[in-house]
Amino acid sequence: MTLMEEDKNNMDSGKPGRFNVWMMAVRPKTLIAAAVPVLLAASLAAADGRFLFYPFLAALLFALLMQADANMINDLYDFLKGSDGEERLGPPRMCSKGWISMRSMKIGILLVSFIACLAGSSLLLYGGIWMIWVGVAALLFAFAYTAGPYPLAYHGFGDLLVLLFFGFVPVLSVYYIMADNLPAEAFILSFSCGMVIDTLLLLNNYRDRVQDRDNGKRTLVVILGKDPDSGASERKMRVVGERLYLYSGIAAAVSAASLYFFGYEYTPAVMLYLVLHFKAYGRMRKLQGKDLNEVLGMTSVNMAVFGLMLAFLLLMEL
Repeated sequence: MTLMEEDKNNMDSGKPGRFNVWMMAVRPKTLIAAAVPVLLAASLAAADGRFLFYPFLAALLFALLMQADANMINDLYDFLKGSDGEERLGPPRMCSKGWISMRSMKIGILLVSFIACLAGSSLLLYGGIWMIWVGVAALLFAFAYTAGPYPLAYHGFGDLLVLLFFGFVPVLSVYYIMADNLPAEAFILSFSCGMVIDTLLLLNNYRDRVQDRDNGKRTLVVILGKDPDSGASERKMRVVGERLYLYSGIAAAVSAASLYFFGYEYTPAVMLYLVLHFKAYGRMRKLQGKDLNEVLGMTSVNMAVFGLMLAFLLLMEL
């Protein structure tokens, strides 16, 4: 059977073609979260007159591949833990649907991990030997998030890991490779970047709060939504999730705007992002269940707008 014949049969049975199935496993829309930290770190370096093109390209490729890898790992291990049942509210997962076998997914994970390591290894020429440990930490994070005997996302560490590995680790690493120093503004930018990307995770955890609670997945929404007597109630989890989402976006914008006090005079304009964030927050409060996937799309777009807007404002310093 040819690939075209196989894809036609898949379409007839309701299953996407092979290429589309793997694209769904990679989840291209989430790759924005990997690109934003690299873009912002490079923009800050450029504003300081220290931009280097090749390290930017290599770091961006590494980040995109690692995000794709993490998505595939999550697909596999959430399936193995029984978290992706018929009641799943988010986009379909390939292993739980039976569209990608566990063996094929493991091979795909190994292949993407290998290519990511190759892309990242070139950064040793610029950042020195310590970049090996950054790469190892990123790879361990991708697996430790949902895999292993103590998956961190199941024990309330998901938001902290996002702040670290979508904020401080990529922003500080890329900036240091280019500028060979770590000023205070790089740390502020790291925090801002991590907080805006965490809105995506918070929205996911808000949507899935009841299923997560029932499956023993203790996200921050579930933990903070726990009443002393009745456990994690749906009402309290809902209030907590909405507030965390709102405050995370505000913290991202305010911290980015504070770069003004370090000589980046155009950055306060990033507060315009809050118009989009408040709109998404308003929709979030009106919708529930699978309808929240609409807000997930809005949040992804808002995150991209934030990254592009702040990068532009930083580059205006040139």
